[in-house]
Amino acid sequence: MKPKLKTCLLTILLLGVMQAARAQTISRPDTYNYTMGVEALRNNNPEEALEYLNKELEDNPDNGYALAWIAFVRNYHGEYGRALTAADLAVRKIPAEDKEYRAFAYEVRAEAHVALGENEKALADLTSAAGETPDDVEVYGKRADLYCYMGKYDLAEKDYRKIISIDPDNVLGYMGIGLIANVEKRYEDAIELFDYVTELAPEYSSGYSFRAESYIGLRRYEEAVEDIARALAVGYDDKAFSLMQEVPDSAMAPLVEKLRMQSAENPGDGYWPYCLGAVYEAQGAYRTAIACYMDSQKNAPSPVTAYRISNCYSETGDFTSALKHIDFAIALDSTDYGYVMAKADLLYESGDVEAAISELDRYVAHYPEFYGGYYRRGFYKDNSRDVDGAIEDYTMSITLEPMWAYAYLGRGDMYSLKGDSVAAAEDYRKVVELDTIPGNGSCAQYAWLGLGQKDKAVDFMNKVIENDPDNAGNYYDAACLYSRMGESDKALGFLKTAFEKGYRRFAHIEMDDDLGEIKQRPEYKDLILQYRKVLESEIEEMKTRDGLSFITGRPSFAGAMVGNIPGSKIVRLVL
Repeated sequence: MKPKLKTCLLTILLLGVMQAARAQTISRPDTYNYTMGVEALRNNNPEEALEYLNKELEDNPDNGYALAWIAFVRNYHGEYGRALTAADLAVRKIPAEDKEYRAFAYEVRAEAHVALGENEKALADLTSAAGETPDDVEVYGKRADLYCYMGKYDLAEKDYRKIISIDPDNVLGYMGIGLIANVEKRYEDAIELFDYVTELAPEYSSGYSFRAESYIGLRRYEEAVEDIARALAVGYDDKAFSLMQEVPDSAMAPLVEKLRMQSAENPGDGYWPYCLGAVYEAQGAYRTAIACYMDSQKNAPSPVTAYRISNCYSETGDFTSALKHIDFAIALDSTDYGYVMAKADLLYESGDVEAAISELDRYVAHYPEFYGGYYRRGFYKDNSRDVDGAIEDYTMSITLEPMWAYAYLGRGDMYSLKGDSVAAAEDYRKVVELDTIPGNGSCAQYAWLGLGQKDKAVDFMNKVIENDPDNAGNYYDAACLYSRMGESDKALGFLKTAFEKGYRRFAHIEMDDDLGEIKQRPEYKDLILQYRKVLESEIEEMKTRDGLSFITGRPSFAGAMVGNIPGSKIVRLVL
């Protein structure tokens, strides 16, 4: 939970006001290094601030004020242990009469405790901060937020009501109580509170977006769409952006029309066609989503939009176009290695495993402590027959994240290939221990089979499909499972269904050992040939639309949904 520097600046300005108000009664540091350190924070330069503040401590080791700011900067950099050390000293060394700064030191220490998962200690510090400054609504807001996170809604509501008692016009208190009402599904109560928030602060976008959530809870979708559109227009609201991708089909047409109107009224603003793209992508209408994102790129080239276009092409199986756009995203922002990971996946899906592993080498070198990079590289090696290399990467992934079931499954499969049945069984047992809820992305069905429990494998796979019968990836998983079992006819049937529902990962299919049982069957070869031709046709159709403007073309939403290709699970988009 890294703080934003703008919060730091606000805090400095507030404390500056406090200092002026209390200058006659409280003596605060005015030494050169301390003053320059605080000035550097005002200028959003935490590194320079830390340098000055450390110099101040060399000269004045008992300066609790400098220690408090050092703790703040340590939090900003994610150095929470060092932040705690500095904050502990600050609390002891700031004079008892300077309640504002003592409260600040407690708040900084609380933030470090939260980041380290020490929530009870954080609550104790926030309570101490409230004791120092009993009229500071921000302290109660922070404590209430933490209570909410911990599920202690009754205590959170008390703090939100305390805020209202101190400042009846403060929207934070009403918003907090409304949020709790939403969590408890008391939607009518929540709407009443959010109504008041929108009266108090009509330009505060969260009032509309949280009220939209209440309306969705009551299935009053027309009103929800109105609030979503208003929240987006008022403040490019992230919650509204997320909610707009979750409204049901019955409310989608009016939502799209409102987004179109905004786009027409703001022709130079790339945000609105981006929103349209996100809505269509979430619905699986990738062709229309691409056209929208293209419009957004014309107005405001963005690596995020380029990534979204790449993802849509990937979902349709056009990995050549997907690679072109992910390269554009990297060209616009070479510092975001998430795009490097995405490119590696696309290279793998297009059949260039060696290049994919090379990209993952770059990613792992940049994020050596992230388990996902090792897992993904292990997966590539796994499917390119580098058994020992895959085991090495899977093991590192497990070391960094012992709760990631897929790494155990991959390593178990590799041990099985090497003939080490004991090690394989141990990993398979770990998979079924971790992966207990059937759903998209589950893998326990393979582990059950590896443990020789075919009935449990089939039952688990059936439940995965029942939970999301439109997900093409689930049917592909079933094809792999039945192929592993040696039941070729069922495997071919599930593979055909996967293709019918939009599965287009032909390079992965070619490399996937799981389908070894059926790859020599004429029916398999016919299916691959048939759906490769379907893919080629889809890509050609896409290319004719690639440069078209969605806004000028105005295709209907219903028309865009014809030929919808739902692929694997779509990640929700948040700007």
